[in-house]
Amino acid sequence: MSHLWVDESHPAPFPPTLTEDFPDLQPKLDDAHRRGLHIGTCCDGLDQLAKWFTEMERGRLLLLGYYLVKVDIMVINRILARSEHQTVFACRRHLKHLPKTPWPSFSVLRRNP
Repeated sequence: MSHLWVDESHPAPFPPTLTEDFPDLQPKLDDAHRRGLHIGTCCDGLDQLAKWFTEMERGRLLLLGYYLVKVDIMVINRILARSEHQTVFACRRHLKHLPKTPWPSFSVLRRNP
C-alpha cells in the first residue's frame, strides 16, 4: 500500500518500523487485544511527525482519505511502547471515533528546528 504514497525523494533514513523499534511488542499487543482494547500508534508532537512524512507524502495521504486524529492523554488507557520515533498505545475507544485534526505545515517545522 505504501507504494501509493511514499515520496521516492524522502530523506533517508526512514524511521524504524514497529518491529524494528520494539522487537518485544507482540506479547503486549496480544494482551491488549485480549482485554478488548484498540491499538494505535502516534507521534509525540509535530517534530516527531515531520520525520515520518514529507509534504508530498502528506498530500498523497490526504488524497487517499487518510487523516490525523487527536490523541489526548485522557483517551489512552495504556502506553505499550515508546521511543524517540513513535508511541504505541491501547485505548477502549475505537480510533475512528477520535477527533480528526488537520495535517500541519511541515515547512514551518523545518525552518524552525
